[in-house]
Amino acid sequence: MTELGTQSLTLTLRGALPPGGYVHWRSQVRNPQITVDEASEVWTYRGETRVRRWSEWHRTDAPCRAVHAQNRYRYDQETADRLPFPLHLLENHRKGLCPYCFYGGPAGVNPAL
Repeated sequence: MTELGTQSLTLTLRGALPPGGYVHWRSQVRNPQITVDEASEVWTYRGETRVRRWSEWHRTDAPCRAVHAQNRYRYDQETADRLPFPLHLLENHRKGLCPYCFYGGPAGVNPAL
């Protein structure tokens, strides 16, 4: 009999999240509208459009810098006790989660739950 390989898994257990353990917010950004006349190569500024966006979900028990960052266009903060999807689908919703709060960075593999 020959051993083909081994695998290890590190599991860190923490206490339950406090109420409102997850947070995200709406912000408003300004997008400049610029057009170019290709014949004359003249650029024209047409003003700004304002776009409202939701941030990614962040954790409040191990927050990244974005959770407490000042932003004058940030408003409508929403907290939740649970994420809006089941935890077994966490990897499918990774795009909507803060990589620093949940994975330790963009290259992180194992989520911190």
